Amino acid sequence: MLEVLGGQVSLLAVIPKNGKSQAVPSSIAQGPSGDLFVGELAEGAGTGKARVWRIPAAGGTPEVYATGFTAITGVAFGPDGSLFVTEFARNFRREDLRGTVVRVAPDGTRTRLGAKKLLAPTGAAVDSTGAVYVSNFSVLPRKTPKKSPFKGAGGSLVKITP
Repeated sequence: MLEVLGGQVSLLAVIPKNGKSQAVPSSIAQGPSGDLFVGELAEGAGTGKARVWRIPAAGGTPEVYATGFTAITGVAFGPDGSLFVTEFARNFRREDLRGTVVRVAPDGTRTRLGAKKLLAPTGAAVDSTGAVYVSNFSVLPRKTPKKSPFKGAGGSLVKITP
């Protein structure tokens, strides 16, 4: 990761490989303490192998903050300090694009949100009430042909309320 300040570019941190696969940083959010949290796509690493990294605000050595995710495409923090992680798919190899948002509470408890209605979700934003917003069917245009495999579906913004 690079930092640009006053026109100067410097190295902030390096996310290590995920096994033999590249980590592919895909999302970033500033946490309540000011540290940066980076989600990795880790598509080639396999199901449940994607990680969230914590990077000190001043830069330095990243440390694994949370593990056990699949294809992270969004991270965000809620007003209570919970981390929300968007998973793009359950299993790339089986072309299972059912995704989810995982709420990681400050005590580490995990809750899956939107698992029945999210397909290929990306991004994450959380408002002051704790409602989570993600892009659903993110890989599709606004509308697909009714005779396509997607039957007229299109990309949309989904609100998940606490």
